[in-house]
Amino acid sequence: MINLDVMRRTLRVTTTKGFQISRDSVARAFRTTFKASEVIAVWKMEENNAVYVTLQSQELTDQLTKKGVVTHNNTPLYFMPCDRRRINIRIHWLPYWLEVDTVIDFLHMYGSVIDINQETDGAGIATGVWVAELQIREGDQDRLPYRHTFDGRTGLITFPGRKPLCFKCGEVGHIRSECMGQVRPAPRRWESVPSRPRPGAMPRVSERNVAPPPQLDPKGDDASDDEDPPRAPEEGSGQEGRDPPPTDRHTESGLEGGDPPSSDDQGSGLEGRDPPPSEERKRHASDGEGSRTEKKTRSENAPDTPMEDIAPYQSLSAMFDATSPSPGDSAPSRAQRNAPE
Repeated sequence: MINLDVMRRTLRVTTTKGFQISRDSVARAFRTTFKASEVIAVWKMEENNAVYVTLQSQELTDQLTKKGVVTHNNTPLYFMPCDRRRINIRIHWLPYWLEVDTVIDFLHMYGSVIDINQETDGAGIATGVWVAELQIREGDQDRLPYRHTFDGRTGLITFPGRKPLCFKCGEVGHIRSECMGQVRPAPRRWESVPSRPRPGAMPRVSERNVAPPPQLDPKGDDASDDEDPPRAPEEGSGQEGRDPPPTDRHTESGLEGGDPPSSDDQGSGLEGRDPPPSEERKRHASDGEGSRTEKKTRSENAPDTPMEDIAPYQSLSAMFDATSPSPGDSAPSRAQRNAPE
């Protein structure tokens, strides 16, 4: 509940920019000007540049309100009833060519305009922001819109103590960077980000869904029973006339691939030894020794060419031609060596 009688007898005392105002300075000014019985209370609220004074009579309150300003110790003091207040309004986003009367006509719908001008920076250049001092009744500041269109241009209206407007969701009480209406939390590092499958892409197979490879049972001693028996060579396959594989008797005696031991060798201590060389093997051995002896004799009979006899600019091919054997002295071919005598 609000006591309207006390509110109407209360004045709001302010000063201009560049001056300091405090509760003690205002109380001293009222004690020296009026009787002490005329002043009931002097206090401050959250505003730094405002002091509130409650007077005893309504007549004195109306006199100070009509006078408007009083100078005390070279400090101007402005008096306003508490049911009315002065606020500094800032209008953004308006072009510089907009007429000032357009802005004043809009502000007159909510109160009386005390001062209005364009804001300038330190160099005296206009910033495009309109600054107006408006006197309104208490509670009318809540009727001021956040946005208004001036000749087709939208302006943003702000003043101290007003809650901000969110440009994303349109709600009052927070700004766009703090809006939680459409903000999605970022995924954590250990969480996978869901992705939309692309058309025609192969599905991704997880490792945990891949079945392990089948385990093959090792074949034991009975694996030979499952194998197919060897088949006889077919006619026309090129396997007719080949020697059969060695038997176990040959394998045990150490004569794989050789002739089986004769009956004369059994019991003579020759079991497990290599069979005597045949006539063909002897002939091949003698031919090999003869070729090696012939190569050695030819190399010994080759003329030696001393390094002094070689011309300084003689090519190496000429030297090799001198030392190489003639075509008639070439070694016999393998066919000639293997030919029967």
